[in-house]
Amino acid sequence: MIPFEREEPRTPFGDKPRSQQAGMLCKDATFQKFVAWRMELPDVTRVTPEECREHILFQCGVESRKWLDWQNRKASHCNRRAADLWDELRTEYDAWRGKIAAPR
Repeated sequence: MIPFEREEPRTPFGDKPRSQQAGMLCKDATFQKFVAWRMELPDVTRVTPEECREHILFQCGVESRKWLDWQNRKASHCNRRAADLWDELRTEYDAWRGKIAAPR
């Protein structure tokens, strides 16, 4: 019998730090389309990862995605309001792509 390596369990997306979620979504084609839609760019089907990053920073009022990591209370740069704004943006994205019902 050949031994096999067990894969480490993956951390669910929602349990990852917000900064990591944002970084991953910036590279996602569907999220890029969502950002283009949100920016009301009718002639653009999707934006670049860098434009996604800039949109997130602007919408959350921060200079770096690491500021989204409110749960990391040891970090002096964390920002609860930015974390809340990121959560709202994620909820809007999930509703836009049909994963959840539209928020009220």
